[in-house]
Amino acid sequence: MKDQIIIFALCFAFILGCGDDEEPTITHEMGDWELVNFAFLNLPPGFTSREAQKLELNEISYIQAYQLSLKSDGTYSRTIEESGFLPNSSSGEWRIAETTFTLTPDDDANAEENYKVEENENDNFWISDSEEFGLIPDIYYDTVTQDFIDYYISLDTEAKNAIDATLFQNVSLDLAYIFERQ
Repeated sequence: MKDQIIIFALCFAFILGCGDDEEPTITHEMGDWELVNFAFLNLPPGFTSREAQKLELNEISYIQAYQLSLKSDGTYSRTIEESGFLPNSSSGEWRIAETTFTLTPDDDANAEENYKVEENENDNFWISDSEEFGLIPDIYYDTVTQDFIDYYISLDTEAKNAIDATLFQNVSLDLAYIFERQ
């Protein structure tokens, strides 16, 4: 009888120990996100009038749509649609460590992507990476009129390049990708 109790206790302990694995912790960033805007952050002196100003996707990129799904098992899927190109879909693993958001694609053809988490609350998820952009300094930017823009658009490539070389300066900044929960 004593042996049966010991066997029963061992079986009971084995059954309790073989329960389901713990569910992953649900975090704010999990879910479906859509890129809705860009923003320039950490602009150098002389260019700060556009700090954190939201920019439409087509203002600085060919992106028309960008959907990102972050799953609780640490995997992601995303689709990026750019003007003139077929949609680009990818998947892999994601993680956030402190303020770094990392996407590691399943395929070896694409490199790991690291972003800084700028905002991660409510229905907002802002991530950024360091970029270099040609921007017009504030001293001129505030005086650009629609007439000048129309004139600029009408110019040939050589004339545009001459204006670009005069007005635009390359600056380092953080480009924020502004996602909203779907």
